[in-house]
Amino acid sequence: MIGEELKKRPPPQSRVIFIVLSYMLCSSTMLIINKAAVKLYPAPSFLLFLQTAVSALFIWAGGNMGYIKVNPLEVSKIKAFGLVVVVFVLNIFTNIKALEYSNVETVIVCQTLTSIIIAYGDWKLLTSGSRPSNAVIGSLVLTVIGAVLYVKAEKGLRVEAYTWVGLYFLAKIVDMLYIKHILDTVPMTTWGRGYYNNFLAMFPLAFLAIVSDERSRVRAFYALEENQDISSQLTFFVIVLSCVVGIGISMFGFFLREAVSATSFSVVGNMNKIITIFINFYIWSYHATTAGLSSLLLCLLGGALYAKYK
Repeated sequence: MIGEELKKRPPPQSRVIFIVLSYMLCSSTMLIINKAAVKLYPAPSFLLFLQTAVSALFIWAGGNMGYIKVNPLEVSKIKAFGLVVVVFVLNIFTNIKALEYSNVETVIVCQTLTSIIIAYGDWKLLTSGSRPSNAVIGSLVLTVIGAVLYVKAEKGLRVEAYTWVGLYFLAKIVDMLYIKHILDTVPMTTWGRGYYNNFLAMFPLAFLAIVSDERSRVRAFYALEENQDISSQLTFFVIVLSCVVGIGISMFGFFLREAVSATSFSVVGNMNKIITIFINFYIWSYHATTAGLSSLLLCLLGGALYAKYK
């Protein structure tokens, strides 16, 4: 298996570079692609249903062909994994709703801020209770200052935006703390967890798409005069691209975790956010103000220092 081979010997440097660049390409563009997808096709639950269905199919096919090790569906594991899937769905659903009502930078600030609660949770719940170092505390304070300045600079965001961002913040914290704790009690491969997550998430997402009548919402959106010029080919391309990039993040994220240290993985993650900010700034007008961007960079600096000293 691929994972076992990587553990037996260090991968060649050229392979590591390829994995890093591929992961950065997928990860740095995913937020922007999802933002574009939900603007062109305002049916977030259906979009997530498509993404999870394609990812589940890809992992299942890879497992059947013997390229990766995937746990088969078992009733006992489905029961044990049930709450994990609920948290996963809440996390991705509130994420795409936050993107629908706010900008990419606001979601990045939210992601960076979760490190504060996660640090506290690790300290109180998941570790021996040793006090965080002064460097860790200082990095978290810097993150908070950057976030406060960002909120002050971006006063024009709607109430719905902050509502969904707040819900995403809570969902991500539960996801990071609860999933980190519960996955150790359910023995599965990394690909197996991804398969269970995506396959089981399809059903609540399909239910959400039906009960929220997203089909009617899409019809009403395209009935508006200013939206009638939107190309159906462009919409289809962006939706397919979001599914492909979602697979890329899962695949290259798995390979990257196997090929580099946890610290290196965190560094790559922070670089991705900076790349996302620059891409988002130059491709369209749906971005933060200059003051907001400056505050966001300060927030990211705090997040980078936290990843270094934690």
